[in-house]
Amino acid sequence: MNYLNSNEIKKELLNIMVQLHDFLIANNISYSITSGTLLGAVRHKGFIPWDDDIDISMLRPEYNKLISILRENNTINNNLKGIGFELGNSTLPFLKIINPKISTEEYVCENTYLKGNLWIDIFPLDGVPNLFPNLYIKYLIRFPREFYNTKRKAVEFPSRPINNKSYKYIKHIKYNSIIRFFIKQSSIFNVKRCKLVHDIIWGTTVIDKDIFLDLKDYDFENVKFKGISNNDKYLKYLYGNYMELPPPEKRINHGLKAWYNEEKEV
Repeated sequence: MNYLNSNEIKKELLNIMVQLHDFLIANNISYSITSGTLLGAVRHKGFIPWDDDIDISMLRPEYNKLISILRENNTINNNLKGIGFELGNSTLPFLKIINPKISTEEYVCENTYLKGNLWIDIFPLDGVPNLFPNLYIKYLIRFPREFYNTKRKAVEFPSRPINNKSYKYIKHIKYNSIIRFFIKQSSIFNVKRCKLVHDIIWGTTVIDKDIFLDLKDYDFENVKFKGISNNDKYLKYLYGNYMELPPPEKRINHGLKAWYNEEKEV
């Protein structure tokens, strides 16, 4: 197997992102690079040196617009495609834009790997109630998310032990029903009426919606992508002193292996 090296993986990820950016702009869909991708743009003008992925986010109405377009024609530039529960081709409660010509293997834990295709994640940002938002995140949305994560481990990683007490309540419920419930509960509040939003998958805190309404161009590996103008506020939410490099033991990535399905034409 001829695996791509780190620089080759980043080159292919960048190629996916350039095509995705053009597609979103052409369809008038607002997005922002987020998480480590935005941090990389601010701190390194590109990828965080040890990173191996790209993340973007968009408010739920924009996300739903993208879902509708991909349901009609699931192709981007005749090269890329979307996968996700809402497209009927995955159990993921968010979107991945993949290059089917590049296979991947991602390390999860000992003797456990996820196989797929090289991807970019698209996470929807959902509304949070204006009253008691932290209680909503801590107690109400916690359970649908916990049910989803627990059921996912049981179904997709059956060799791993399930230590979560909630499993006994959901083990007989169909996986698709759990995913559908998770998405429905996460998106129950109308984003337009909410002052705050949260990330359906990884979010443990709430973020001002307004910062996702004011975007600008960021230089990222000598190309430009859209991102939150007030990056300082967002990055402090996530990382605190984000300009300080983490210690070497915390410079982690997906442990990704990638290879072309066929010999690439020269």
